[in-house]
Amino acid sequence: RGIVARALFYMELRYPDFSLNDCPSDNNPFDMAYLSQLLQWHDTYPPTTNEVVRNDKACSRWQGNRNPFVDFPNLVPVLFGDPQPEQPYTCTAPTPPSTGTTDPPPSSSSTCSDKGLGVGSVMVVQVNSDNPDLVAMVVLTNITAGVTLYMTDNAWTGNGFRTNEGTVKRTFGANVTAGTILTYPDDSSAWESVQGSFSLSAAGDTILLYCQTTDGAAIQHISGLSFANGWMRSGLDDPTDYGTTGSALPLPAAAASITLDHADNYLYTGKRTGSKSSLQSSIASSSNWASSDSNGFALNDVAFRFSSNGSRLLSTMSVPIQGMLLLLGTILVVY
Repeated sequence: RGIVARALFYMELRYPDFSLNDCPSDNNPFDMAYLSQLLQWHDTYPPTTNEVVRNDKACSRWQGNRNPFVDFPNLVPVLFGDPQPEQPYTCTAPTPPSTGTTDPPPSSSSTCSDKGLGVGSVMVVQVNSDNPDLVAMVVLTNITAGVTLYMTDNAWTGNGFRTNEGTVKRTFGANVTAGTILTYPDDSSAWESVQGSFSLSAAGDTILLYCQTTDGAAIQHISGLSFANGWMRSGLDDPTDYGTTGSALPLPAAAASITLDHADNYLYTGKRTGSKSSLQSSIASSSNWASSDSNGFALNDVAFRFSSNGSRLLSTMSVPIQGMLLLLGTILVVY
């Protein structure tokens, strides 16, 4: 039971369309119940040595990344809450209070994922820190016009961003098709400065991509890249210890983030055709990157292409399902 729970927590973290809750919607085929029960299973049946071994095999043979909830079980209550005493599931929506008018209630703030900017929807595929700076990103999910993508080299501390470096943003005036390469800077002046100065350090740095709800109240982490010999621990007593090169890894984006040793310039050299999930795994693998300390790489703006492999469910979840089945010690044969 604990194995199943942690596998599903991984799916929730990795795929923004997949949702664990106590009240699944008939309108969303990716809703799954019951979160409260899964939290109890995780708490009652913690990871065993065998599960850790399966996690190692899932990473080395299939995924290229790990299930963080097997390695760090204490992350579950941080992201999903604590298990609650068993009680009946109540899914009836409460009646909103009367406003005395016939006006409809105000709509909730738009999230990023419903416009295409969820976890792993945009990932860095090239970075030059030797002047002039260059960052190239691939769009892995269709993006709807009007949403804003943020990019920063400020450190994430675990609670928020530092402000000693810089942040830029790009608001999309038109829909963007999955597979498109975005660059910073570009000739269209599409990027705007938000804070400080975005300038990559040749001594190593981190790049974090994120989105915000329309009211600015919540941050949706999308992906990250570190070329500073790994990520630092979150919650340092002195935030200045992150300096201008380090950052903690935002856990919601852990499965779509890249960790590289230090070099001045990096270029993704892996495949550019495949399913969304296989491309994400390929980009996240450090073995698919070339480095240089002498010269920046010429821009590779060849678009990515997506292979068709059946239904939307299979196309978006086939690789992680394989990994999840390996975690469960199950063999699946598909004809």
